[in-house]
Amino acid sequence: ASTEATEAEAQVPADWQVGDVILGLYRVEGVLGEGGMGRVYKVRHRGWGIELAVKSPRPALLGKAIAVERFE
Repeated sequence: ASTEATEAEAQVPADWQVGDVILGLYRVEGVLGEGGMGRVYKVRHRGWGIELAVKSPRPALLGKAIAVERFE
């Protein structure tokens, strides 16, 4: 991964709120659901003008390699 991508990812909040803009590309519209591994957010791609679903892992899982692998 490039240094720019790593720096941008480090600035992404753990919990997203409606109205947040993630990585400068995705505006959070709401939460579609959640489970043991993370949340699924409804987002709008700012450049493409389409709605997408993005699954974000729970912050507690990010420090555990096996949990990250299962999430992916």
